[in-house]
Amino acid sequence: NEVSHLRPAHGATVPNQFTVAGHTLPGARVVVQVGAVAQATAENVLGQILGISNGGGNSVRNETTADANGNFETQVNVGARSGQNLTLVVDSIEPKTQTAAPRQTRHLTVQ
Repeated sequence: NEVSHLRPAHGATVPNQFTVAGHTLPGARVVVQVGAVAQATAENVLGQILGISNGGGNSVRNETTADANGNFETQVNVGARSGQNLTLVVDSIEPKTQTAAPRQTRHLTVQ
C-alpha cells in the first residue's frame, strides 16, 4: 500500500479551497488532514494538525474511499489567511488487512 501522484505538490501555493488528489490501492480508506500551522517544522506539524497546539489556525479532516482504479480526491476548505503555512497529511488504509501506507506529508502556503 502506498500513496502516489499526490496533488498539490510539496511547496505549492493553494487557495483557501482546493482539491487533494492522488492514487493508492483500490477501495482503500484515505484520510486527508490539513492544518494551518504557525511554522512548518518537524516538531510542531503533527501536534498542530491534531489540535494539540494549532498556532491559532484551522484544521480539516476528510475521509474518502479510493475508486476501483485506486484514484481519490477530496475538496478541502481550510479557511486560512493569505500567506498562512499549511501542512497536508495523507494516510491510506487497505480495507481488508488494515495495512497502512507510509504517511505522505506536504507543506503548502495559502495564496
